[in-house]
Amino acid sequence: MHMKIKVMIMLGLILGQSNATDRTLRLNALDEQLLEACRSGDYKQVEKALSNGANPHAVHTHGWPALMLTAWRGHTDIALRLLRAGVDVNAVNTCGDTALMIAAWRGQREITKLLLDHGAKKDIANQYNYTAAMWAAEKRNVYILELLEEPC
Repeated sequence: MHMKIKVMIMLGLILGQSNATDRTLRLNALDEQLLEACRSGDYKQVEKALSNGANPHAVHTHGWPALMLTAWRGHTDIALRLLRAGVDVNAVNTCGDTALMIAAWRGQREITKLLLDHGAKKDIANQYNYTAAMWAAEKRNVYILELLEEPC
């Protein structure tokens, strides 16, 4: 199978789409609105975009799912809304990072706990074999490390 087709199929699986070729490389205006609202922390705009049909599984052009953009900024209320909309808590970006890894690296305590409470896997490693705990340790985020060491 051609590599480009494999990548498109994998993107489709990440986005929860059965036909990866139709939307994986294009974002519509609602999806763009949702992603920007996730990044900026605008809960009302997130709610509006989702109500109007935005795809909660939308992926930013740089390969970051909406939940990951939210984790970067620590917008716990938006992360919870996305999780309730059915996003995959363990979805990965183009480097294999998860929202948990991003939250751990950034020291986002509340969102790290939220992700763990919603089933985020602690043992996923990215393409560099880094886990969330390794990111937290690198940044000396002791509280995050303690959260990651707690039993599930």
